[in-house]
Amino acid sequence: MAATTGDSNKLQVLVPGDIGFIGSHCIIELINAGYEPIVVDNLSNFSIVCLQRVEQIVGCRIINYKIDCLDLEGLRDIFKKHSTYAIMNFAAWKSVDESVEKPVLYYKNNVGYLLNLLTVLFVFFFKPINHDFLTIVYGSPKYLSFDEKHPYIGDSITNPYGKNLIGEGPIGRPNNLMPYVAQVAVGRLLHMNVTGTDHDTPDGTGIRDYIHVVDMTTGHIACMNKFKENSSLQTYL
Repeated sequence: MAATTGDSNKLQVLVPGDIGFIGSHCIIELINAGYEPIVVDNLSNFSIVCLQRVEQIVGCRIINYKIDCLDLEGLRDIFKKHSTYAIMNFAAWKSVDESVEKPVLYYKNNVGYLLNLLTVLFVFFFKPINHDFLTIVYGSPKYLSFDEKHPYIGDSITNPYGKNLIGEGPIGRPNNLMPYVAQVAVGRLLHMNVTGTDHDTPDGTGIRDYIHVVDMTTGHIACMNKFKENSSLQTYL
């Protein structure tokens, strides 16, 4: 376990799983917002080079620990060393196809590590925790867009990833769009398949709306800042 030297004058935010696509952008935006991120990642899907590139962008070293969040004692050690203000959690595995192929491992990781985080939180006093969800955890919608009045659809979730959720995976073949596109762009993969021919769209292929990754990360930070005004449970859809 190794860490860099931090700035004791800044509020520290623990960010498990922070070397993935969303997490790495979150590091940058946290620093831009005046926070100091504490990165916790087991590097199972990413190379430490990803973090080094982020350090080049922000122009400073970043505190980082190579541990698995299933390592309860390792998490305890981090909390003993750092007075963290909040937690932004990106450590869940999230490949739908892989979750169907390996459901037990997904339950073990995505539920197990979260229980470890909560256990440590209550030992070292409760901290604000910002947990990231994708719409796939809600199942098939009755109508769009989702809102607070939407009827329960949890029984229509079709994969273990969606069911067990309360970085992207560039090591090997990517299971998610952005790292796949990136690998095509740099020549690691030859092309990206666009499937579907009979959707009710101009060219028959599927259409999805995407949120920009920076908008997502700044949204997380805005939610975290809200804790300074109101520390009660808040849900934003």
